[in-house]
Amino acid sequence: MIDAGGYRYEKTTSIFVLEGSRKAAILDTGSRSSAALILGGLREMKIDPSRVRYLLVSHRHTDHAGGAGPLLNDLPNSVACGHRYTIETLRDPAKINAAVAAAFGQYGEPMEPITDQSRLMALEPGQAIDLGDLEVEAVHTAGHTSDHYCFYEGKNKLLFCGDAAGLLGPTTLSTTPTTFPPSFKYGPYLSSLQKLLRYDVETVAFAHFGAVSGEDARQIIHEGIATLEEWREIAEKEQRDPDALLEKLQERHWARLEVFPPQFRGVAFSMLARGLLNGLPSPGD
Repeated sequence: MIDAGGYRYEKTTSIFVLEGSRKAAILDTGSRSSAALILGGLREMKIDPSRVRYLLVSHRHTDHAGGAGPLLNDLPNSVACGHRYTIETLRDPAKINAAVAAAFGQYGEPMEPITDQSRLMALEPGQAIDLGDLEVEAVHTAGHTSDHYCFYEGKNKLLFCGDAAGLLGPTTLSTTPTTFPPSFKYGPYLSSLQKLLRYDVETVAFAHFGAVSGEDARQIIHEGIATLEEWREIAEKEQRDPDALLEKLQERHWARLEVFPPQFRGVAFSMLARGLLNGLPSPGD
């Protein structure tokens, strides 16, 4: 695991590297400024940059896809891979860059367009990426965004969840649902969490931040389902009032969102509450 920074703080974004017998892959690429940290991590791990063939991008958001462009410059044999919508965003990130600037202000980072089309590869749901003695499956997990992929490596039973399973609270062993607007959709998000439970896992790895192994690995996914359903119940109890919902979420879950420092946590909760309301089914559904 490599600490890729993010939102201008340490220990907010984690990157994972898989090294097979013939090729290596990087799981997610962080923000634009993460590239230097990832390259430094590869040096510490003594991984030859020429062996890195795949940058497996979980989805189009700039804190996951933003490092791809700079990394391609220093990893000569690599291609950036993801859902076709992710690839479209990597080609032309103007729309998402504007959205990030409006939503995150000083905490957001724009990403650079990737103009060399030969360095981009769209993945189909279920597609396998061959690393030699390791194989990685692209698992389509919509909900946080429509283009979200998790990546499952079966030999070591590693499941990299990106943002599909929430934000990890490592000391509380809890998760915070990633209900950020405008792309969050409650139904697909819940279905994706249930889908992840079908996989035989020993380690569940999070983009924000860290990993859970052993007996707690499956439990952290169950915990994510329970928390998502709790958030919906809170929203309904508060009659979907945005101010009341925000107050209740912060009151009950402030300590769980430990991946973000307090000065950014309030900004995050405001967006999470707004996105939850936007992504819930209509009353009665």
